[in-house]
Amino acid sequence: MEKTYIINYAYPVRYRGTYVIKATDGVEAGRKLRTFLHEKYGHAGESETSTIMEVYEDNLIIVG
Repeated sequence: MEKTYIINYAYPVRYRGTYVIKATDGVEAGRKLRTFLHEKYGHAGESETSTIMEVYEDNLIIVG
């Protein structure tokens, strides 16, 4: 079952923003978004900073 995740990227600057992703878990959500960002803006190396939150009922739960 797919869940909704909100991922906030702080670094690198070209990835900065908040994204909503549907996925089965937080790892898949992170991979889907990373793939999208790499295709759209190019690979940024290993220096990526993000926070993954799961939307659960009316709450946000930080999962990574």
